[in-house]
Amino acid sequence: VSNSSKDFRTQSNISQEPPEDTRVVVGRETSPIPSQPVCRIPREIMDKFEDQSREDLVEMVVRLQAGVEDGGKKAADLEDYIDSLLIRVMEASPVLLEKTGISCKTGYK
Repeated sequence: VSNSSKDFRTQSNISQEPPEDTRVVVGRETSPIPSQPVCRIPREIMDKFEDQSREDLVEMVVRLQAGVEDGGKKAADLEDYIDSLLIRVMEASPVLLEKTGISCKTGYK
């Protein structure tokens, strides 16, 4: 390899390095710069609520939260009811809860 080709490679390597005061962020050199902020909510959903005021949206959120709380209370009540039924069955006829090979096989065929 001649000296002139070594000089060329050395010169080309030097020209590819950033200046000393420049901060390089890996991956940013090829990533596109977004033209507008990226919204987490799809446009069609945003369009559905475009005509509503902030106050309307807050009222809707409050109603939905109340509905979720009511649903949670109903679910908890149902769990308590099922637990109490299970306890009553266990006290009255625990044999109903026993798993036997014969009853399971004949029940599913």
